[in-house]
Amino acid sequence: GFGERIDEDQQAAATQHEILDRWSDGSVRWALFDFALPLGAKPGDSFLLERGEAELPIAQDRVQVEETQGAIRVNTGPATFQLARGAAIPFAGVVDATGREMLDATRCRLALHDGAGRAFTATIRDIAIESSGPLRTSARLAGAFVGEGAGRPPLDFTLRVHFFAGRA
Repeated sequence: GFGERIDEDQQAAATQHEILDRWSDGSVRWALFDFALPLGAKPGDSFLLERGEAELPIAQDRVQVEETQGAIRVNTGPATFQLARGAAIPFAGVVDATGREMLDATRCRLALHDGAGRAFTATIRDIAIESSGPLRTSARLAGAFVGEGAGRPPLDFTLRVHFFAGRA
């Protein structure tokens, strides 16, 4: 859901929230709120969260998500991140707002080396968007470290990646 944040100068700004847990009577027990602090915010500043009547415009870039079979593309404004099954982690590709490649995916990977010197590369087997909104989106990547030779991979993993509007 979306609402608004009011700062000490009574300036409203968009928020994004997600209810994480409820009490048995249905009331909210835990909630996660995302909002951008204004430039110049300092420790001790106060902010008021209110339920807004209408969705406020978001001044910065919005997070945009495009899902296809086996892949997810997340655009934060300054950068677009590609997540794909079968790819090494963390990203199959990253481009900036002009379309310039920011990552050489063939050289960027997470590897595990065992005591015998064998190398295992983290490979994504499943990807999913866990929460999506205009200010923050999170993705879950699950997979295993795979290597040469037979046998079970030495380690499975689950990785969560958070993308924020206006950030690369």
